[in-house]
Amino acid sequence: MYDWDRMVRDVEVMIYFRKLVEESGIKVFVGFEEKDIFDDSGSLEYNIRNVISDYEVRKIKRRMYEGKLKKWREGKGISNVGFGWKKDKEKDSWYVDELEGNVIEDIYKTYLRKDVKFYSDVEKRMIKKYGNDVNGYRIDGGLVGRILGKEKVKGIKVLEDESGNKYEFNIGRIISDEVFEEVVKKINKSKVIRKGNEVEDYLLRGMVKCGSCGSNMWSKRSGNVKRGKGYYYLYCNNDYREKRYERKVEEFLKSKLIKKLSKKEVEEWKVIKRREYEIRNGKFRSCGSKRDNVVSRERLVSVVWDGLFRFLGRSDEIKEMYKKRYNDGKNNKGKYVNKKEYYLREIGKIRERKVKIVDE
Repeated sequence: MYDWDRMVRDVEVMIYFRKLVEESGIKVFVGFEEKDIFDDSGSLEYNIRNVISDYEVRKIKRRMYEGKLKKWREGKGISNVGFGWKKDKEKDSWYVDELEGNVIEDIYKTYLRKDVKFYSDVEKRMIKKYGNDVNGYRIDGGLVGRILGKEKVKGIKVLEDESGNKYEFNIGRIISDEVFEEVVKKINKSKVIRKGNEVEDYLLRGMVKCGSCGSNMWSKRSGNVKRGKGYYYLYCNNDYREKRYERKVEEFLKSKLIKKLSKKEVEEWKVIKRREYEIRNGKFRSCGSKRDNVVSRERLVSVVWDGLFRFLGRSDEIKEMYKKRYNDGKNNKGKYVNKKEYYLREIGKIRERKVKIVDE
């Protein structure tokens, strides 16, 4: 190495590097001079130089961060906004690009058409009208997904610092509030249809585990419908997940790509893929449940609520606390007025991030 800070700029890396040198038995040269990082003087130099290097890196990052915050307070310093806007470098501000703004307007209008259900439908119509490329941006489903339902199209870009403070930047409005709300509603409705097994969020979601194997209990709707509403039940997902996984593996093994591998390589591949899947989605377990421990979702929620109500009903301290909250709330009735739409949008964002993570 030319110098210590060329290699190690973090204390954790310093510890790992020392262990790596010790286990591998390699020699370390700094500035063409061999360094023994395990004797007294070499270890002292190694530790001091790397702690100082770590401190310098942190100081540089902090200085850059403070500089960024200073610009944000002045309403400047946004590095990138994306398709639809261009930067005025002299004023360090953003404005709507006429052509790209028109494309965004068309994407929103097209998505709201009754004969359009998917992003791919919008993509095809945009390509037909504008071609595959607009100012260097590819017109595809990815671009449509990054534009539909994003708050910045209303002209405000929001950034957040490490402390949770938010900074708003006026970048130029493209879509009206009314059109934006209609698009968000359609997106959320489409996601519900795509998920297929749940029409709404329910209490205890993600909190119920199988008593036999500890796997998550999934919610599913039965085929019976009464008064326009399906019956929902919870079931252990362990066997279903494993069977679905094995089926997908078998389908992939039939492809031409996997046929090029030997039998031993295929078995090794199956072990690696199964381990990767279990790391991402939880391990398959031996579940001794009968009929997947199926239980009515509505009845389970009712049982939990009844038990909670009885518990709270016997606690004078908790009752007094909620009385105080109720009385305080009567004096602040307007506090949460018009907040419902905001939280519905937030829920939509969380679902969108979840779908994106699952897709990735």
